[in-house]
Amino acid sequence: TVSLILIAVSCDSITDNESKAIDDILKFYGGACKYSVGFIESTDDKEDKKYFEIELTNSVALSRYADRPEWTTSNLAYRFYKHLNLEERQTYTHIRGTLLLDNGDKIKHDYSIEELEVVDKKMKIVSDVIEKIKQKKFDDLKSYLNPENNFTYNKDDVINDLKNYESQFGKILEFRLFG
Repeated sequence: TVSLILIAVSCDSITDNESKAIDDILKFYGGACKYSVGFIESTDDKEDKKYFEIELTNSVALSRYADRPEWTTSNLAYRFYKHLNLEERQTYTHIRGTLLLDNGDKIKHDYSIEELEVVDKKMKIVSDVIEKIKQKKFDDLKSYLNPENNFTYNKDDVINDLKNYESQFGKILEFRLFG
């Protein structure tokens, strides 16, 4: 048999970076945000787990993206994670994004620190691509196009299409990650 003990502790004291992360979440989503630190102890696991939980309520985004709650829960976790320094990241095994919907439903998703690290590395690529588009350096984007994807395409056609779309839609003014 496996014994699990779950403990969630409301935080009175969080680091400056954690506080900045919560402020970032509230600025992006509005609404209200509760947070806590949780512990999972197991007699079967070799390692206990410590997580940071962010619970979002009363936000317009909750109803707007209710059909895709993982967009919001993943963005909560990533927005929190990206503010942490290396030492703070090593404090937790995962970040839990929790949504409390108007109908009373509670949706929780956990994102491991390893998953969030992969996202963080990929976001650097996204930022580079956005910057190249802003600077109209479309041909520089060819190096980001992976021919090993599950579909075939001509890199020149993709770049030409991008140039055409850019002239139709105008300059990128802002990039906002939703999930």
